[in-house]
Amino acid sequence: MLGILIVDDDAVARMNLKSIIEWEKEGFVISGEAENGKKGLELILRDKPDIVITDVKMPVMDGLEMIRNARAEYEDVRFIVLSSYEEFGLLKTAVNHGVTDYLLKLELTPEILLGALGSVKKSILYEDNTTHNREISPYSKLATILRRVLAGHYAEEELEHTLRMVNQDIKTERLSCIAVRLSLSGKGASFEAGDWRTLEIAVHSVIHNITKQFYPGISFLEDSGVCLFVYSPAEGPGRVREMAGIIITMLKQYFNLEASVGISSLRGGINDIHRIMIDAIKATEEVFFKGFGTVIFSSEVSPVSMETDGVYNWTETFRQALELHRKEDLKGLFKNLKGILAGKSRPLLRKNPDTGFPPVSRSESFNLCFSLVNTTLSVLRDHPADRDFFNENLYGVIGRIETLKGLREWLESFETAVFGWLDSIRAKPHDDFLICSAKRYVAENFHKPVSLNKAAEHLAISGGYLSSLFKRRTGLCFVDYVTRVKISEAGRLLVSGRYRVGEIAGMVGYEDSGYFSKTFHRITGFTPREYMNRRV
Repeated sequence: MLGILIVDDDAVARMNLKSIIEWEKEGFVISGEAENGKKGLELILRDKPDIVITDVKMPVMDGLEMIRNARAEYEDVRFIVLSSYEEFGLLKTAVNHGVTDYLLKLELTPEILLGALGSVKKSILYEDNTTHNREISPYSKLATILRRVLAGHYAEEELEHTLRMVNQDIKTERLSCIAVRLSLSGKGASFEAGDWRTLEIAVHSVIHNITKQFYPGISFLEDSGVCLFVYSPAEGPGRVREMAGIIITMLKQYFNLEASVGISSLRGGINDIHRIMIDAIKATEEVFFKGFGTVIFSSEVSPVSMETDGVYNWTETFRQALELHRKEDLKGLFKNLKGILAGKSRPLLRKNPDTGFPPVSRSESFNLCFSLVNTTLSVLRDHPADRDFFNENLYGVIGRIETLKGLREWLESFETAVFGWLDSIRAKPHDDFLICSAKRYVAENFHKPVSLNKAAEHLAISGGYLSSLFKRRTGLCFVDYVTRVKISEAGRLLVSGRYRVGEIAGMVGYEDSGYFSKTFHRITGFTPREYMNRRV
C-alpha cells in the first residue's frame, strides 16, 4: 500500500477527505495528518509518505513553502494540491515545485480524487519497476504499521510479516513495550530553539542504539515527545528496568534532556500489541505525579478515580477576599490550595460522607490553577489601570507545565504576584480606598436592596462623587456592579440545588421574583431554571 499524508489547516476538510473514499480498498493508507505546513514538513521527513495531499494557504508555513523544503531533502514524495478558485493563479508556481496534480476543492468528488491518485500510483509503480531508488526499508515500513495499529487500525497479518522481515529474533507471540516520554519544556541545551525535529531524531538514534543491546525489537517516534520500543522480553524478570535507567541517564548526559520511561506490564502476541503500547504510554503519564527521571511500570500506577465536576467551592470566597483586599483571608486560602496540590489537605472540597475527600487528579490539579487565574483576572478587569499587572499569558504558562511539582512551584510564584499587586493597590491614593470600601459594602449588603445614595452615605461622600469615581476607577457603573454581584451569588445558590427560584430572589435582595428572573436572563443569557439545569 502507498502511504498518504493529509495537510490542511481545516479539521473538517481533513475529516471529509479521509472519508471520501475507502483508502485501503484502493491500495492506500493514511499514515498521518497535519494542520499546517511546518508540521506537515516534519511528518514528510520523518515518515517518508508516498503521496501528500495538501492545501495551499495555511498558517505557520503555507503549502508551497512546505513542498519546496520537502523536495530539498526527499525527492521521491509526490504532491497533490487542493485549492480554491481564487488560488488558481498559484498553479504555475505549484507545477514549478513539482506538484503532480492540482484539484479544486469545490469540484472534488471521489471519482476525481481516485483519478488523480491512480495516475500518481501508476507513476510510482513504474519507477519501482525501472529503478531501485524508491526502496523503502522494512524497518521504516514496520514503524508506519505500528503507528497505524496504535491509531486503532487492524493490521495483524501485515505487522507479523514485517516484524519477521526486520528481525527474525522478534518473537511475535511474546511482545511488550516501553514508552520514553521527553520533557518538552527543556528541549535540550545543545540544540537551537525550534529545532525539535532534529533533537527528536537524535534522541531516537540514542534510544535505538541502547535498546538493541538488550532485546530484539523496533523503536519509533510515536508523537511529539514520545518514543516507543516494541520488543520481545526475555524469560523471567529480564533487564528492562536497567535498560530504562540507561536511556534516562544517556539522554540527560548527551542532550541535557529530562525523560521518563513507562514499561508495559502487559505481554502478549500480535493481537495484543495495541493494548500493550497504550499500557506503556499511560504509564509515562504518571510522570505528572512522580516527575521526570523515573521508571514506571504500568502495574505500579494506581487506578484513576472518576473525575468529579464542580468539586471546588472556593472561587467565590477567593473573589470576595481579593476584591475587598483581605490579605489574611487570602493567605489562608492560598495555604489550603497549596495543601490540595501537595496532597496533604482537601479542606476546600465537598466531602462525601461515605468515601471522604476524592484524591486529587491531574485534571483537577490543572482545573484548580485555571480557576484561580480566571477568578483573579476577573477581579483585575475592574481595575483598568492594573489589567496588565499579570502581563504573561497565564493560561499558556500553566498549560506548558508537565508535573505536579511544577504546578506547586507556579502556585507559589502566583501567590507572590497576587500579594505584590495588593501591596501596589494599598500604596495608591485615597480614592482607591473608597472603591475598596464601596465593594466591601456591596459584598456585605447584597442580600437587600443596595442604592448608590445609601452606599455614599455609608462612606460619608456624595452620591455623585461615588458614581463618577466608581465608573472612572472600575469601568462599571455602581448599579451595574451591584447587579453583577447579586446575579453571581444567585448563580451559586442555583447550582447548589437547595433553594427555589423565588427563595433565591429574596436572598439576593429582589422583592419581585419575576424582575429577578428577567435580570438574571439579561446578565447570563439563561433563565434561572435553564442555568440550574445547565450546571447540574
